[in-house]
Amino acid sequence: MSENLQPVRTTLKLRVAQLAALRDELRVKIHLAGMDAKDEWRKLEPAVEDAVKALDDAAHDADVRVRELVAKLERIRSSIH
Repeated sequence: MSENLQPVRTTLKLRVAQLAALRDELRVKIHLAGMDAKDEWRKLEPAVEDAVKALDDAAHDADVRVRELVAKLERIRSSIH
């Protein structure tokens, strides 16, 4: 009976080897993809930070301008009484 199982064992060993090889290949590809993503992020991160700062600065400038304009309009309003 064990002679009849030899082809099955051989096939299973082949499948296990294929599975292990595929697993190892995917580990490498996933690792490299992660490295590529990190490299891209390192390139983009300063631009993102610059954009956030620019938006924050613009919001601050707009707030200052609006406050100044409100103060001027209130002075005009109070002078009209």
